[in-house]
Amino acid sequence: MLVMLLLFVALLFVASVYVVRIYNGLVALRENVRKAWANIDVLLTQRHDELPKLVETCKRYMGYEQETLERVMQARVTRGWRFYFLIERDTYVLLDMITHPK
Repeated sequence: MLVMLLLFVALLFVASVYVVRIYNGLVALRENVRKAWANIDVLLTQRHDELPKLVETCKRYMGYEQETLERVMQARVTRGWRFYFLIERDTYVLLDMITHPK
């Protein structure tokens, strides 16, 4: 009878240790999920904060490109310049500039 009682207590102890380990694992998993969602929230907030800066930079660059394009087109129309370029070692080299009569 004593052996059965000790066996039952040992089985009860092992089962309780198993349940506690499972519970601790689930709690750790829950905290890891919360931490992961918090990291995602931080990244989304950073992207949201950076977006207006990116839009402003693109607007400025678009204005610069528009101004440059207008100057080039005006120079081509008024002076009749033709540009010949050769790609040499990833660099554009100006070979010749010829002025054509109007």
